[in-house]
Amino acid sequence: MLRKCPVSCGICSPVCEDGEPEKKHPAQKRGESHCDFRARLGHCEGSNAESMMRDCPVACKICRLKPADTLGDCAAKAADGACQKDALNLLRSCPLACGLRRLDGLEAFCHDFDPNACGSWAAAGQCEKNPDFMLRSCGESCGLSCSPVCEDHDSSCATWFANGECDKNPIGMRVSCPRSCGICHGLAVASAQEVQGKGQPAQRRHPAQRVGESVCDFRARLGHCDGSRAESMIKDCPGACKDEL
Repeated sequence: MLRKCPVSCGICSPVCEDGEPEKKHPAQKRGESHCDFRARLGHCEGSNAESMMRDCPVACKICRLKPADTLGDCAAKAADGACQKDALNLLRSCPLACGLRRLDGLEAFCHDFDPNACGSWAAAGQCEKNPDFMLRSCGESCGLSCSPVCEDHDSSCATWFANGECDKNPIGMRVSCPRSCGICHGLAVASAQEVQGKGQPAQRRHPAQRVGESVCDFRARLGHCDGSRAESMIKDCPGACKDEL
């Protein structure tokens, strides 16, 4: 099942990554990505919506940034008190293990509550001087570790899905309830279809991969060799999981 049905078994995750063509459109603004440009033109809601959801899931807000632990030993470091001893680096790399919480949801951590003020404070070194406040209020300026995630964004999604809202209100539901409406599954299927071979996980880069790091080494660093996906990891990434063999 793991090899024949990797999407349904959870081996292939939705790839939340916007594509970028080699050539820029003449009307793109300076520093604007191709997907952000197309989203600005309304393509996420128009006749190109289906292809935009597949090619530009982040720009179309199908996938949204959320804090993510990017070190394989975040839990151990947090238990050892590193979140207090090295607050800046640990809150950046292990925000969940270090207990980052706020009432308006985790997504808010990935953005600056005041872009102008946060930019000025970061330039003045406040991320280093006052990391606890800055990483909770100015995550974007201080480099908080965030990754785009495809999931439902409203607690009522299951009810709306049962009432047929995915068909009645497809544009709004795509953005609010992409998992319930099957959009996340579609991204995972598209990812799996890119794989050459026998159902192994897609090899597109994850946003949290380090420069030069392979997919297998990335997954091993996150602890997948000895986690719930150990069986598939040892089969697909024996080199990265050599300590488990």
